[in-house]
Amino acid sequence: MVKVFVVFMALFCLGGGGLSAASETAKPVRVVLVPYRGPVYNIFFHPLIYDPRQAFEPSPKKVFMDEWFITVDEFKKTLHSLYQRGYILVRPRQFYQQDAHGHWFQKPVDLPRGKKPLILSEDDVNYYPTMRTHGVISRLWVDPLGRLAGVLDEPDGTSRVVYHAEVPQILEDFIQAHPDFSFEGARGMINETGYYGAFGYPDVGKKAFDHDANVYEAKRVAAKLKQMGWEFASHSYDHEFLWQEPDGGPFEKAERKWMAEIGPIVGPTPYYVFPFGDQWFKDKKRMDFLNSLGFKYYFSVDNHASVLRTDGDIVLGRVAVDGRSLRLRAHSLKIFLNARAILDPRRSRGIHYSWN
Repeated sequence: MVKVFVVFMALFCLGGGGLSAASETAKPVRVVLVPYRGPVYNIFFHPLIYDPRQAFEPSPKKVFMDEWFITVDEFKKTLHSLYQRGYILVRPRQFYQQDAHGHWFQKPVDLPRGKKPLILSEDDVNYYPTMRTHGVISRLWVDPLGRLAGVLDEPDGTSRVVYHAEVPQILEDFIQAHPDFSFEGARGMINETGYYGAFGYPDVGKKAFDHDANVYEAKRVAAKLKQMGWEFASHSYDHEFLWQEPDGGPFEKAERKWMAEIGPIVGPTPYYVFPFGDQWFKDKKRMDFLNSLGFKYYFSVDNHASVLRTDGDIVLGRVAVDGRSLRLRAHSLKIFLNARAILDPRRSRGIHYSWN
């Protein structure tokens, strides 16, 4: 039987999760749902470059910023491309489930006709010092009106509040203009490490003089993101390669710190994102320990949206959208976007990475 539901095409815009203009009469649109059994696509970003001048001006970190980050304009163009190509945002657990024997399977889901499911995530939403001094905001913040804002540090030492600087803010505006880009309220996953706190509040795990204030602000940000439809994942505590943090004491201690410091801020989560896309799933002891902490869905990095089922675990491969992929891996992005059309002209032309 064909299913039908109604989407209200609202004519208003939310600025970072807060109403920025009075709404007009919403226009109902009849949508036909049909069973979907094809692949579930999966992409990820890092925090966005809000000020390209800071990111791309001559500095020791110019290549680093070009390699792993995209600009606000590039992200906006990416969203338009994804929408035009029929993608719709979904949550991982809507599609991947376990049977009574612990075996993973992809559940058939009724989607709007012509739509392809897309899992979107953002890594390292912690705002490390390298980012915040090169055109990326320094932290997320919920303003007195309840809107999700960003705080941008300027080169002269001043700071200012911005509302269209990061993935959740820009995505929210886009969904308000295109409600059919989100399935059942899905947004994406925010993937947090632990060693530098959460959302730009580095002292949430330390007994510093402003510890309680930072925890309070970070919890407000997490609550706002949840209200907007976002989910959270652990991206490990230390963000190390597999060989840098051996199993047993060091690794288990670090992951317990994430549970103790970041867990109370973002709440329980079944999602875990491997640092650097490293193949942790090959280490059964490590995976058993992570499973014991309550994680069930694991994410790596791949050139396509792969699905690996191994030893009772599921590992979902994500495609990176960053400067490197836009410049060098256009073939892996072509189902999502035209890299040449997306690339920001403010990027330098003579960039050479340390490895290709």
